[in-house]
Amino acid sequence: PYLDEIVGSYFVMDFNRDNLVVIPSGGFHAGLREIVEEKGELLDPRDIDANETTRNEFDNFIKKVLDDNKEDFKGGFPAEWDERRLSLYIDSTLLEAKIMSLTPPEGYPNAPYYNTPEELTRLYEAGKLDKKLNPLTPVMYRESFPEDLRAKILSYAKEHNIKE
Repeated sequence: PYLDEIVGSYFVMDFNRDNLVVIPSGGFHAGLREIVEEKGELLDPRDIDANETTRNEFDNFIKKVLDDNKEDFKGGFPAEWDERRLSLYIDSTLLEAKIMSLTPPEGYPNAPYYNTPEELTRLYEAGKLDKKLNPLTPVMYRESFPEDLRAKILSYAKEHNIKE
């Protein structure tokens, strides 16, 4: 199975973006795990039962609680810090946050950024993705997809009466 099928979404989502770093204590990920798996208050956006509404609920929740669990590197730092200390602090915090996002308690490595289909569509329509990366185009029909693999997939589908 793929890693994201056996490890919860809170471990395959990297929320460190746009000069924001999730505080690397692990509390954010533990809280998300509790809300999704134990309490069932949110649905994993990759769940087979997930739909646009549940994925938007998940996105909105993340955006809401991320403010309390992040360090924003757009703001100021203590005036007495020299450039070297400031750079070291930012780099080490980013590294620590990346390590935390990549190393769940189970010890599995983690996949980076997860975007819901709706978020990808919004990014694409806003012109923030390459024109060749239209999320509405199935991956195997994209220009960069290996032609031989596409042929094998289509042959297998035809052989087993699988419709697109």
